[in-house]
Amino acid sequence: MNFKPPRSEGNLLLVDDDPRLTEFLRETLAPHFSLIAVAGRIEQAKSLIDGPFLFNAIVCDHLLHDGTGVQFYSWLRKVKLNYIPFLLVTGQDELVSCQPDPSFAFMTKPFSPQDLLVCLDKFNRKTRLVVSTA
Repeated sequence: MNFKPPRSEGNLLLVDDDPRLTEFLRETLAPHFSLIAVAGRIEQAKSLIDGPFLFNAIVCDHLLHDGTGVQFYSWLRKVKLNYIPFLLVTGQDELVSCQPDPSFAFMTKPFSPQDLLVCLDKFNRKTRLVVSTA
């Protein structure tokens, strides 16, 4: 199977406290997004959300220094940003408990960048985000 993920004309927010992983993902995913912003903490991610950029998707680690990805997801929903697709990545095998929501998905670590791109592409289709095939 020769899958070529579409280029999103949107912006991606990566939230993870591992700088090596975020730099690797930023470099790998750069051809597929207009902008990739990185936050190492939830508070930094909240500041980016409140900033000038609109994000079309968020990829967030579950365990961070200042909270969990589920807490960040809950905050997003409370401030009425429920249209932003949220992909939680976790190294834990247990299922993450959240309210059923079409804009929420999770995948377990380790994952390849190709797996992440496939998941984001499926997520884009499921949430009907506009994606360019350029």
